[in-house]
Order: sequence, then C-alpha cells, then structure tokens
Amino acid sequence: MPYWLIIPSILFLIIAIIFMFCISKGPLYSLDKLEIPIHAILKRGYNGGFLVIQPIGSRFFLQFSKYILKKGIYGIELNFPKVSWSEQYYEELIKYCKEKGLLYKRQITDSKSEFINIDLNQDIEKANLLTRHIFCEILQIDKNTRYSVLLENSHLFDELVDSPERQETEVSNKTALIRSWNGIKQVIKKKNGGERNVPGK
Repeated sequence: MPYWLIIPSILFLIIAIIFMFCISKGPLYSLDKLEIPIHAILKRGYNGGFLVIQPIGSRFFLQFSKYILKKGIYGIELNFPKVSWSEQYYEELIKYCKEKGLLYKRQITDSKSEFINIDLNQDIEKANLLTRHIFCEILQIDKNTRYSVLLENSHLFDELVDSPERQETEVSNKTALIRSWNGIKQVIKKKNGGERNVPGK
C-alpha cells in the first residue's frame, strides 16, 4: 500500500472502531426524551420485540415488550420483574395501577420468574408517564439521571411493523447481519475487558 494511503486508512479504522464501540453501548437519553425509544418499540418492534431502559450506574431497569395479535392489532406492555432489587416496590406499583385504572396482570413464567405486565396498548403518553412515575417516584431515581436503552427484535428502519408476518419474512434477511454484528461486539467486549453489566444480574 502506498505510504500516503496508510495514515488515512488507519484513521478510518480508528473512527470505525470508536463508532461501533459507541453503538454497542447504546444511546443515552434524558428522562424527558425516553418517549423516543418507547415510540420506537411500538412502531418498529416485531411481535415479541422488547426495549430495556436502565438508569446509568444503577441496577434498576424497566422493560417494554411489543405484542401483535393480528394485522393492525398491536401494542406494548411494561414488564416489571419481581427480583431482589424490585420486590420491595412490587406492591406499590400494583397500588398505582389500581389507582390509575391501568390494566395489569401477574404472570409467572415457566422458569418461575414473576412479572407485573401492564398493558398500555398504543398509548405512548400513558407509557411515558408510567415510566417517569416508576423511575422518579417509586425507585427514587434523580431526575437528572441519563438512561441507556437496548432495543431488540425490531425493524432496522423507521417503518411501522403491525403484522406478525413481517418478522417471518424479514428475519432471514437479518440473520447474516446479526451474526456479523454479534462477532464485532464480541471483539469490542474483549477489548473493553470482558462482558458489560447485564440488567438484572
């Protein structure tokens, strides 16, 4: 390679690595901007897609999941786990749901994990208000805290996914990309000194 191409190539490689590293960490949002990723999971998420929102430096987290019952019938629900850090807030959240008339149910999974699932349908405003209440009033997170988000099992572009068939026809096209990206993330993790903290662990 000609010497005059070496430096630009090295700079490009460094910029690419930094860019991929930042993407692997996920974007950061202020409390007032959490409506953006919530809207993203409602619009772009496939059936069973999910969004994890976690305050920086905290073990607390909230999870939203998307359901698509049939073409045009879809929504999101907040899934609040009953684990060591959240157990003391469990009944307080149920009380709040009753006071506000929010539709909720307790679910116990095959692995014996328990969740409060709060159905928010397609109401972004209600989902945002609930998120703010849980973080600020129940979990007592400082309002100036920033949040990392993880959006999984969703369309790559800003397109409405309102049919369960969308995932079946598109998942094969994403498989190669996902495998490649997972390989890149493993390299970044090793360079970063091991696996990052996983919410809830």
